[in-house]
Amino acid sequence: DAAFYAEAAATPAVREELRRAAMATSATELRRVSVQDALAINDAGLVVGWAEGATSRWAFLWDGQQYTNLGIPPGGLYTEAEDINNQGQVVGVWGGGSGYPSSQGFLWQDGVMYDLGPLFETSDGGANGINDSSGVTGWRGDSLVLDAHAVTWADDSLFDLGPIPGGFASGGTAINEQGAICGTGRVAHPDYSIG
Repeated sequence: DAAFYAEAAATPAVREELRRAAMATSATELRRVSVQDALAINDAGLVVGWAEGATSRWAFLWDGQQYTNLGIPPGGLYTEAEDINNQGQVVGVWGGGSGYPSSQGFLWQDGVMYDLGPLFETSDGGANGINDSSGVTGWRGDSLVLDAHAVTWADDSLFDLGPIPGGFASGGTAINEQGAICGTGRVAHPDYSIG
C-alpha cells in the first residue's frame, strides 16, 4: 500500500472520495502515489491538483468517479494543476530537466495539454487561475521570488501587470469573471511578502 495524504480545501467527505478515486487507479500508478494535493474545484464538482510518487509529480482531474492523470509534456519532469473553470479547462505548471524551463504554465482542455511558455516569453512562469471566459492569470520571469511579474492572458494577448507599487516581484493567483486579479507581491525586504 502506498503512503497517501490528501489535502483539499473541502470537507473530509470530499477528501475521502479523492482517496478512494486515487485507490481506483491502476495498481502501477497507485504504487507511485505518496502525496496528493487537491487545489481547486468547479461548480460541477470537478477537482484538480497534483499527485506525487517516487520519480515524478503529475496533474490530475477527478470527476467523482474517475481519476485522470493529465500527463507530463515531452521533456517534462512534473505537472501540477492549479485551477479549473466551469468549462473544464485546467491551468497549472509544468517543468523539465536540463534544457527545459524549471517551470512554465499550461492549459489543458479536451484531453490536450498546451504549453503557455511561448506566450510568457521568459525562462520561467506559471498559470495559477482561470475564469469561465478562459482568462488566465499567473506569473512570468526568471525567478518567482526575485523578478516575477503577475500576468493575465485573454483573447490571445498577454498583459504584464508588473510588480506591486514599491515592490520587485508579483504573481497572479486568481481571476474572476470581470477579469479582476488577486495575487501576491514582494517588497524591498526579501523575507516579507504581501498578498
